[in-house]
Amino acid sequence: MVPVFCFAGVEPSVVIRVASDSIYNGASESGSEPSIAINTELQLSPQWVFGLQLQDAEPNTVRQRQRNVTAYVGFEKQIADDWLSSTYLVHRGFPGGARKWHYEEILTNINHRNGVFAGVSYANDYYSSDVKAYGINVGYSDRFNDDFYWRAKIGNLNIPSLFSYQYAELSVGANAGRFNVEVGYHYVSESVDASPVGQIASPNAVLSVSYLAF
Repeated sequence: MVPVFCFAGVEPSVVIRVASDSIYNGASESGSEPSIAINTELQLSPQWVFGLQLQDAEPNTVRQRQRNVTAYVGFEKQIADDWLSSTYLVHRGFPGGARKWHYEEILTNINHRNGVFAGVSYANDYYSSDVKAYGINVGYSDRFNDDFYWRAKIGNLNIPSLFSYQYAELSVGANAGRFNVEVGYHYVSESVDASPVGQIASPNAVLSVSYLAF
């Protein structure tokens, strides 16, 4: 079922995405299992936006973070001729998990018209593990032509009471009408089989196909 929201007669965008892995902060949340997601976003005003994502993947053992619901409210503002800033308050829930994983975080991003972007994040109770998490990332995206693009990104997630790790992504993608196809290689510097915030592992190659329903 595709969620539909209508506020003051404004319809949201809805995107359906199928991917070979579900990645957050560089690491797999689905145990490297394929996932399907429905994303909807509604522009409440020129600066305020509301979004919701429903995602699920078939667990290969006990269900943990494979099913999640993410909701956010964001404030987007042009801060100079070529710069856009955006700040989001995000809630992430994981219904059906073997333990409690939900948490809230704050994300702030800046984007330049030439393709440079950077972001920081903070969570006070990361994956309901009573630990703080600080994230930072920088990257660059550009187009080969009207249909093809590429993106490079590096980041660091620091959980002072546990560990920190670095991650990197290099992706290429193509647009064809309402469809988008993207393939990327993802790297994570740490390999942790079990921790209070779950498993940390490199997803490696990831393929995703998205469709803009409306």
